Amino acid sequence: MDRLAARFGYAKRQVATVEQLIASLDALEIERNAFLQRLAVFARRRITSKCRGQRRPGPAEIAALYEPRCGMPASKKSLW
Repeated sequence: MDRLAARFGYAKRQVATVEQLIASLDALEIERNAFLQRLAVFARRRITSKCRGQRRPGPAEIAALYEPRCGMPASKKSLW
């Protein structure tokens, strides 16, 4: 939440305005939807990999899934 507080102009100990809270919720929803898209791509790739015998994802695949990508709309960023 501190990350959002800094981004939308309210300090941790100050009361946020309704507009700031709505902006924070909108940003969280965008980040969540982008992560869910990356997770769906990850799941499809894992199914394909498992069919080929690779039972565990590589460290780079996991790192790419959890890499923070805030600040850009989902349509503008590559999923992998």
